[in-house]
Amino acid sequence: ITVTNNTGSKQIVYATVNEVAVDEGGKIMEFVSPAMSDRTDTVTSWVEITRGRLEFEPGETKTVPLTIRVHPQAKPGNYHVFIGFGQASKRHVAESAAMSGNVEGTIVKVAIDEKTSEILRISSFLVDRFVFSESNRTIEIELENTGQNDAVPQGEIIFYNSRGEEVGSLPVAGDGLVVPPGEKKMMTATVPFHESLGRYKANLVLRYGADQKAAVFDTTQFFMVPLPVLIAVLIIIVLFSLGVTYLLRRAFYDELHEDDDGNTLPLYVRNDREHDTKDHDIDLKKV
Repeated sequence: ITVTNNTGSKQIVYATVNEVAVDEGGKIMEFVSPAMSDRTDTVTSWVEITRGRLEFEPGETKTVPLTIRVHPQAKPGNYHVFIGFGQASKRHVAESAAMSGNVEGTIVKVAIDEKTSEILRISSFLVDRFVFSESNRTIEIELENTGQNDAVPQGEIIFYNSRGEEVGSLPVAGDGLVVPPGEKKMMTATVPFHESLGRYKANLVLRYGADQKAAVFDTTQFFMVPLPVLIAVLIIIVLFSLGVTYLLRRAFYDELHEDDDGNTLPLYVRNDREHDTKDHDIDLKKV
């Protein structure tokens, strides 16, 4: 979508996505998160467009990419979605303006003639919970084709650190892997890094079908603990334990005494203890 700032000042713009009912006087419906909707008939969940802040200098023109990935089990029908560009300093202000019809934008029509028979699902997406070295960086992806046609998946895995920052990506082409109808196939990959300590999240996106228009998603988390760091931590724990043991021995054993054979014996001496003297008692004060 090409957007031009025709004003004489710098503008801050946010893209908005709302379903619109063209047969009901152009009523704009509130945006519903894909996680809270039935994605088979919610056109807004199929739309991919930047949600970040867009800045336009006076007279500047930018092209904003828009991608539509229809759900593989989408219900037949005509869908209309309003892509707006609200001028506001905050996203929620732009979204409110879009709901009131006070933003510039365009309407996109999506027509679904019939359900697709290519349905691919991710049965499992596994990475070792703790990655210590290059030997256990394997990623395993199990795919199941519940449709009627062969599925040829390809996509990518994007890795994020604990702060939500992207730290790497990995293309997943499957080397021409074909998943026949009613069967399961396994794809493997390798985590592309192993030297960074921390918690990471891996997001998997696989596309399939004619022109790779359908997509499936999954995510998993794992911890990266390089072997040298693990060894250093264990050494620190052992040294700390030895130090604590030494201090406890110093605190609870006042002296070391030797018996008649020359063996060293620990002797615990407690002060201010009164008791009746016995014949077998040893008076330490006289020793």
